[in-house]
Amino acid sequence: SIVERLYQGHLVACFGKNGRSYKSELAYVLDPLGKIIGIMEFIRPIDALADKNVNLWKTMLKARFDMLTELYNHDSFVETAHKFLKKYPEGKFVLGIWDVRHFKMIISSFGVAVGDMVLQRIGEIIKVLVKDKGIASRLIGDKFAFCLPEEMITEKWLRDNTEIIMVNWQGAYKFESQFGLCHLLYNGESIHVFLDRCMIALRSNSEASGDAFAWYTPEMAEKL
Repeated sequence: SIVERLYQGHLVACFGKNGRSYKSELAYVLDPLGKIIGIMEFIRPIDALADKNVNLWKTMLKARFDMLTELYNHDSFVETAHKFLKKYPEGKFVLGIWDVRHFKMIISSFGVAVGDMVLQRIGEIIKVLVKDKGIASRLIGDKFAFCLPEEMITEKWLRDNTEIIMVNWQGAYKFESQFGLCHLLYNGESIHVFLDRCMIALRSNSEASGDAFAWYTPEMAEKL
């Protein structure tokens, strides 16, 4: 029953027959590319040493993952993307940045909790999109990144699979997205270069209405 009530990062106190108190906690087991391959349960005595070890483990986890969405953070995404792309030296990929339009307005209208729910929903969607075909990250704020094989990515595919709808007591709301995309044939160049290109593309469609998609071109950089 304890296992059923636990989720990652949630602690439950329990008691053994010897009268000692214990903490029970679940954590995801990830492969080197960030895919969830299992779950571990940790049961520790509640004492100073156990608390110190738990805090150390959480600190290490926070250094690699975004705690809200459980995706890679910026630095881990860059590191993992290099490893991932090295496995496919002839592969053609697309790197994309996904941004929620008017996110500050969402927070000011609905509150921080709803803003977090929107971000978590994007995290859920992007995990389904990527699966074991690529990698994904919450870079910062409301900006997410993904790297996927080129043959998977079309604007229609993104439009059909990235719809964000949230429902509350007042009704259903669709939140608009914008995407900055660039083609990537890996040659050892820094991932930061491609992320910068995606950001340039993202800024180029900032005045468009509705969901918007922009592919990086050298002319965009020259114009900027």
